[in-house]
Amino acid sequence: TDGEPLPASECLDTTQPRTCPDLPNCPCELSDWGDWSECLSPWGDDCGPGKQKRSRTIERDGADCAHLSEERNCNLKTCAPRPRQLSLRDDCPQVSPKFLALRFEAPFNPTNK
Repeated sequence: TDGEPLPASECLDTTQPRTCPDLPNCPCELSDWGDWSECLSPWGDDCGPGKQKRSRTIERDGADCAHLSEERNCNLKTCAPRPRQLSLRDDCPQVSPKFLALRFEAPFNPTNK
């Protein structure tokens, strides 16, 4: 009030300890990370690329309680080639229609380009 000091009765008692949740800007306390989940395909496949997740919990709320979960890429077993198209070969018109060409997709491998 007009630059006048406040009476002591209106000031906080700073001689008493206070716990952090009572103070502003206390740091957030988080649990340790849980184990990584099983590697799962986002498409429900049992092969190819997948994702793993893990999480942690807030043990004491405070400033910046972020990043409670994370995920990473993983690989399931390699996919076997799958028939993509069954058709007569157009480039061999003299061949009997009894001969069919079966085309295969290459297994998905994220390291192949």
